Amino acid sequence: MPKHQTYHHHGHLEKTESITNNEKIVYPGVRAKLKQAVTIGAITLPKGMKVIIEPQEDLTKFKITPFKKDKKSARKDQPESRGSVETQTTYEIKIPANSQKKYFKFNNEYFDKVNANLFPNDDSPSLNDIKQVAIPDCSLLASIQSILTHQDGKAFIRGMMRQNPNGTTTVRLFNPETLKPEYITVTNSVIANRLGRLNHHSALWVHILEKAFAARGQKSKTYSFENVIHGTTKWIKIVSSQSPNKDIDASIASAYSNGISQNFALRVLTGLDVKASHMKHIDPTPYDIFNFVDTDQIKGLIDAQNSLDQQGAKLPESLPQKYIRTTLNLNKLEKMLPEYQAKQVIDDYTQLVLYACTNEDKYKKLLKNPNFQAIKKAKLPSGASKIFLAMLEKERPFSGYYHQHQIDFYNHLKSSLEQGKLVTTGTINKFNKKVTGLVSNHAYTILGVTEKPIIVRDKKNNERTVMIKYVKLRNPWGRLSRKYKNNSKHSAKLGLSPYSEIELSEFTKYFGQIIETVSANIKFSRDAKKEDFIHNVNMVLDDWNINTKSSLESLIIAKSRIHRCNEYLVEAELSLVKNINSDIINKIEAVIDQNKDEAQQTNEILNKIEIEHFAPIAGQKEQMKENVANLLRLHVELNRQEPNLEEIDRLKSLVKDYSTQDELWDKLITYETQLTAIVSSRASEFNKKIENILEFARATRDRFNNLHPNEGALDIAILNAEKLNRLYVEFKATTDSLKLMGYTWSQEIENEMAQIVQQVKNDAALAVEGKEKYAELKDLISKAGDVLSKLRENHEQTADEQEHYNFLIKNALRPEQRKLLEAEANKLKDSSNQNKRELGVILKSIVKVAEAIHSIFKAIRKVAEISFAPIKGLHSITLGTLGIFRRPNEYEVENNNSSTLISPRL
Repeated sequence: MPKHQTYHHHGHLEKTESITNNEKIVYPGVRAKLKQAVTIGAITLPKGMKVIIEPQEDLTKFKITPFKKDKKSARKDQPESRGSVETQTTYEIKIPANSQKKYFKFNNEYFDKVNANLFPNDDSPSLNDIKQVAIPDCSLLASIQSILTHQDGKAFIRGMMRQNPNGTTTVRLFNPETLKPEYITVTNSVIANRLGRLNHHSALWVHILEKAFAARGQKSKTYSFENVIHGTTKWIKIVSSQSPNKDIDASIASAYSNGISQNFALRVLTGLDVKASHMKHIDPTPYDIFNFVDTDQIKGLIDAQNSLDQQGAKLPESLPQKYIRTTLNLNKLEKMLPEYQAKQVIDDYTQLVLYACTNEDKYKKLLKNPNFQAIKKAKLPSGASKIFLAMLEKERPFSGYYHQHQIDFYNHLKSSLEQGKLVTTGTINKFNKKVTGLVSNHAYTILGVTEKPIIVRDKKNNERTVMIKYVKLRNPWGRLSRKYKNNSKHSAKLGLSPYSEIELSEFTKYFGQIIETVSANIKFSRDAKKEDFIHNVNMVLDDWNINTKSSLESLIIAKSRIHRCNEYLVEAELSLVKNINSDIINKIEAVIDQNKDEAQQTNEILNKIEIEHFAPIAGQKEQMKENVANLLRLHVELNRQEPNLEEIDRLKSLVKDYSTQDELWDKLITYETQLTAIVSSRASEFNKKIENILEFARATRDRFNNLHPNEGALDIAILNAEKLNRLYVEFKATTDSLKLMGYTWSQEIENEMAQIVQQVKNDAALAVEGKEKYAELKDLISKAGDVLSKLRENHEQTADEQEHYNFLIKNALRPEQRKLLEAEANKLKDSSNQNKRELGVILKSIVKVAEAIHSIFKAIRKVAEISFAPIKGLHSITLGTLGIFRRPNEYEVENNNSSTLISPRL
């Protein structure tokens, strides 16, 4: 397997100094029999007694707990319940070393040693790893599954475990009362009996979590509940009514017998606070009709109210109209009742209420019937009876109608999952009838909620589309689910998959308790960011091929990767302080702003918090304190309106230095030191490169300032300007990269380079324009030559005139000759000879172009006087002589001695 995947398979729990120094292996107990009687004080445990044997660390002391099977808890529909036991008093005994077989008969349970990775593949941990069979720990497994529903849940589970080289695994759990971390180390083994493993999980990590949970030596507490109303949902505040009993045996048999509470399991696994709510089961009464009627039409309600007033006026005086109004809850009615039903519903319902009030005894008996079938036999007005039966019909699953309490619950559940809360549930203690695909008194994990359209038909076979709400679940068994058939009745069948989508009405009917944590986003993000850090470190280590001959680009990539590792590390550490109460942060900020001695400041900062909550930070105790203080300083500084960037860099460096101290990090520090040494050794090389580019820039600028006034010089100038532009890109890339690698140099150097490049760029643009003018001049001279040839052929000019014009054209770039050429052009344009007039126009254009070329050179050279050589020939202009730049080494400049431009920041 690649090195950078190792942490995926062994976990990455950070083992602190306190864990390493005080690490003890806990051996959870197993069921066995006594081979001989054992006397403990005045108590004698007879031979053959069934006991749970829990070895202590030196394997000469044992806790033994007599037990018997809990037959009352055994159920046919729950195979795991048959393993529940009733335990008695726990005793401690001591026997000679290697004498276990003499005293104990391990014929029922044993731990089978496993030589495997915690996580068998890169996809693990996953929901599909979990398969419960014979251990009654569905609450624990449902809680573990809820962790995996979170986007960072896999990283959190890998971060709570670490597989050790000695065949053990250390697990981080939490005290359910204080929510502070606790650490358990257990052997890599799986509990089994003569029939095989008790649970059939496909990955070792699940077995290890079960063992570690049991090895805490603490049963699930008994909880009382204090009702706290939250909207339409009944929230329950957990109140402990039993202190932890550390004297009981730490065995899977006793820890999971009769089940454990999900709120307890979630607190132990995550260290997050937990809330519990009981599902509000809806037993409809006639008064609930307004929770089921359609809500999209509410017009005509004023007329409906008037109708009520008319009905109320006819009621007996003994039944006040105020009572009728209160019963109907008109405010709610106005939001729900469709226009076309308003009058009839209110008329009929008024009569129904009248019957309920005037026949109180009969009405009470009616309400006791759970299915309300007796309403058919009651002597009620037919209209009221039809409305009531219609209400009962709408309460059925897949009707598309939901009670407001159900809708509120659905929306709350959706919101909780979106906020990153972990949510589990459980079915009610006993079903009145068999419910296909569901098990009563069993824990499930809520994976999400969804809505889907379905088509329903009424008794007249009329179709309509309704939106049905579902709650998505997973069964810890790893199998068996409730699936709905595609028929009009939507009856259910048994599914082999563990995943179910339960229709909302059925869910509120069959499920009882909902357990949810506060948001896990911040807590889980640390492990996710830590995995990003570990992954990037391993990528650096796996791909490291840096040496003294590496290119600057390779060095830059290596540096950026190390920088990215450092940033991931700092982000991971910062996540530890992001959930600290804002009032505490304000107090810490006040301490920091006092500018006290840093040691005194650290003590005052740590007095504001509980250091135990930062146990995941590695290192020695004093180092941990320093790191926590620096993290809090960094957190405060980052959140200021005007943060001090230098202080942030300093604190980040300290956090990095104090953080993870393991082999992986040590290698990264070694490579970072190696990289710094290589860059330092090549500082002179990088200096020389930057000096050469700068010298070439200066030489290019000087050559533009002294540019030869001919076309060939423009060609060379343009080429050198293009090369300077390419070198400037290289200059910026080099200097920017060296800055990232910790090097600095004078800002004046960068400013000078930028100014030169801009000046050369402007001059190069003029040179390009000059090239265009030279091309235009060539064309005009060629045309002038053609006209002069015609004049010579027609004997319309003398030889002296021809020689005169040739002279003026060849010297058109000289100011004094250009003036004469312009004067001749003016004479010729008034000539009666057409060829001469044409020649005059051409000469006039030559003058203008020559003036433009002169102005361009003047602008480039930034001088007033320019001496141009005569132009040779009429049909072409030969290039004047110009020395080509020499090319020493890489650049077209000679290396001059100059001061060092950059220096490493060591």
